[in-house]
Amino acid sequence: MVLSVVGTMLLATGSLLTGPAAGLEPGPPPAPPSIDRPAPAAEPAPVLRNGSFDDGSSSWIRSYRRADTAATVVDTGDDNRLEVLAGATEGAVAQDLPTPARAGHRYTLSIRAESPTGLPVLVEVAIHGLSATGSIGETASRLVMVEGHEVPITATLEPTVDHPTIRAEVYVHTVDRAVWLDDAELLVDRDPGVWNYGYQQPRVRFPDGVDPTRLEPGQRYRAEIAVGTTTDQPWRCCVGTGSVRLGTEDEDGVGGSGIGSPLFVPPDQAGSNWLSPTRIAFDRSESRIGGTFTTVVRAPDEPGPFSQRFRLVAEGVIWLPGPVIEVDGTVVDPPPPPDPPPPPPDPPPPPDPPPPPADPPAPASAGVDDAPPEATDGQPPSDPDRLRAASSEPQPLTEFAPQAGGPCESGPTIIGLVPGLCPPVPEADPPCPEVTVTFDPPVLLSYVGRDMSEPAPVDLPCSDHEIHLLSTDERHRSGYQADQTGEHWFLEGLDATGAVIYTSPAGPDLAEDLSSSSTMVERASLAGVVALRARHVGDTTSANSVGVEAVLVPLP
Repeated sequence: MVLSVVGTMLLATGSLLTGPAAGLEPGPPPAPPSIDRPAPAAEPAPVLRNGSFDDGSSSWIRSYRRADTAATVVDTGDDNRLEVLAGATEGAVAQDLPTPARAGHRYTLSIRAESPTGLPVLVEVAIHGLSATGSIGETASRLVMVEGHEVPITATLEPTVDHPTIRAEVYVHTVDRAVWLDDAELLVDRDPGVWNYGYQQPRVRFPDGVDPTRLEPGQRYRAEIAVGTTTDQPWRCCVGTGSVRLGTEDEDGVGGSGIGSPLFVPPDQAGSNWLSPTRIAFDRSESRIGGTFTTVVRAPDEPGPFSQRFRLVAEGVIWLPGPVIEVDGTVVDPPPPPDPPPPPPDPPPPPDPPPPPADPPAPASAGVDDAPPEATDGQPPSDPDRLRAASSEPQPLTEFAPQAGGPCESGPTIIGLVPGLCPPVPEADPPCPEVTVTFDPPVLLSYVGRDMSEPAPVDLPCSDHEIHLLSTDERHRSGYQADQTGEHWFLEGLDATGAVIYTSPAGPDLAEDLSSSSTMVERASLAGVVALRARHVGDTTSANSVGVEAVLVPLP
């Protein structure tokens, strides 16, 4: 059965009215195939009422902006679902459970979510430890963008002190849209199971700047697919039953059909992360942020558009619930061969033959002395022997300076270099890449527990960068919450020990008339930084959310 919620969230405080006590006891999920993980503890006593709505009743009540929130159990034809409409404002539903939260134990709230319209809806599942007065002491939550498909969402609370009561709560951050929730379950000291894996809409990019709409036949290029999880359940890496991989899907939406991908590049070739024609392994994974798949793919040989569909699979267990992942492109006709070079010009005609030698002069008349001939017109007399001797003297080496526009214009001057020969020029170092950093969670709030992200690993071959902070809020629009303030944040750089060695200036507050803004906050050295963390400025007068992303542009 499914719970449907429309609205947006602000944190609810205070105690709740208790709904009907009757409800169905949540049965254990179906056992998956054998997987290498610890055996679950004994089934705990049921504490969550109305995990589903088979009997047509609901123990979930409105917990935020109740006057503008309607909750009704409806029959969808397949089963009963609780549809909650919050109009144009925010809303939430919850249960207060008479189950204490003990320090040192783990409490996991697990719910399946679906958007019936297929439009994206931002959903948050939260579990709170309440004080004796009903105020929230400790809390854990998880934000997921639900886009038409059913995905599991889990939030796990590990209290450090005892709380007399637990509250399970569901918030919706997107107004005027519906979300269905089903199979709610509260587990104590128990893993929700591999069947509760789930993933969000992936981000596909081509890190080498390749234009996928203009590929040459058979061209190889890198594709990067980043996928975020929807649960606290860590992904397994990298071998054996339950390992999460990217699997091919056929045109009918059937995974595991054995149809190999035309984009396949054998795993023994450079840059390939393919395990087989139907599987790609992920290159890195963290328990709360999913994984990234980076591999070389090969464009088809035939010109025209192509699309390869993938889904995530827990190997040997289940095809994970989540959206289809598509790698699209277009192969264009190869360029025509260049025109052949023109034929060489005809050789020049041979020079005219030299004129025949002049007749020798007549011998001198008798009685004339054998004196050297007189100079004429002030020139010295000709001396063939002296000219021959002068022409055979060695010539000194001269300095050759490259001429402007010549082949060695930028090269060094070389003594005695024959014109036309150039010294080798050393190759320039390759430029450092621009780095885009995404964070988990992607949205920060100002209150403690949601004011910072997990550390995001970064690889920075260059130390000096321009620091750009991108702030987003998809809920900015004309006439809606014009008083939103405090939507600004900053970066912390961590070294290999986890110590903070860099702190950036904070970006500006996101203006009310903008849904996104990018600001270059400074130029700085990030030497020694191996991870970055996003932190909300923490304005206690406002709990507005802000989406965070950073871009690091290397300086020359």
